[in-house]
Amino acid sequence: MKLIVVFACALLFAQGDKTDDLEEWKEEIKQTVEQCRAEIGATEDDVASLKGPNPTPTEKGKCFAACMMTKRGYLDESGKFNKDKIRTEMAKLKPLDEGRFEEHLKIVETCFDTVEEGKDKCDTAARLSHCIFKVQNPPSEMKLLVLLSLFLVAVYGISPELETLMKTELKRMGTECMAELSVSEDDIEPLLKHSPPKTYEAKCFLACINKKSGVQDSSGKVKSADDFLEKIKLMDEDYYTKAKHIVDVCIVDDHNQDDECETANSLYTCVLEEKSKLGLPMISLD
Repeated sequence: MKLIVVFACALLFAQGDKTDDLEEWKEEIKQTVEQCRAEIGATEDDVASLKGPNPTPTEKGKCFAACMMTKRGYLDESGKFNKDKIRTEMAKLKPLDEGRFEEHLKIVETCFDTVEEGKDKCDTAARLSHCIFKVQNPPSEMKLLVLLSLFLVAVYGISPELETLMKTELKRMGTECMAELSVSEDDIEPLLKHSPPKTYEAKCFLACINKKSGVQDSSGKVKSADDFLEKIKLMDEDYYTKAKHIVDVCIVDDHNQDDECETANSLYTCVLEEKSKLGLPMISLD
């Protein structure tokens, strides 16, 4: 059974170098998750039913959300929200995106003002969770972490939130690279199908993506992917283990070429081969 506590990801940004505090808090959250799942009898499907802008939560899913909120002090026994407690916790996320923090705070405040109490505490918790997801669709990383850090309802078996973040970033970087380079949709079509590039332009498109994501440096040489791996580890430890293997095999100086576009192609081909061996899912951009 894989329990992904994405709340811990926010602490990567909020806690800085306080590694011991981070690990302690992660364990605390995991224990709370296990306690609530045991108390409510909620399955992973129940928990997953809470996600998305148009969720269809099960009763146990709703009560799981309420249990997590109650144990963290966000919801009292009568079903009333402790807004001060939530705002205090949310403030810890400010270093993640100070420029847009007020925008995201406004989202939470809007939900406070508009969400009506449900028929019981479980229903109220699910309604507030739904409001945040709905208002922040499509999710930015900051908005997603606001939700996950406050309400702790995203504990899934396959970490769809990690896939969402990766997909969002890939689309953003891809759009920027298409605008910067003379690359056509035909050039990148093989990449969207997770196949090796067929044109030189597509190889350069990969190099552009790699440089924006930090896999290749400004000169086009292979860089360390340690920072990327650490973020994944906090979000999905199972995926991290496999991803680390790929990084150890593929993100190495052996792939450096005189041409940064050829370097990118060599890296990409290696990653495709290793992902296939390990059975890692490809990130669809549809």
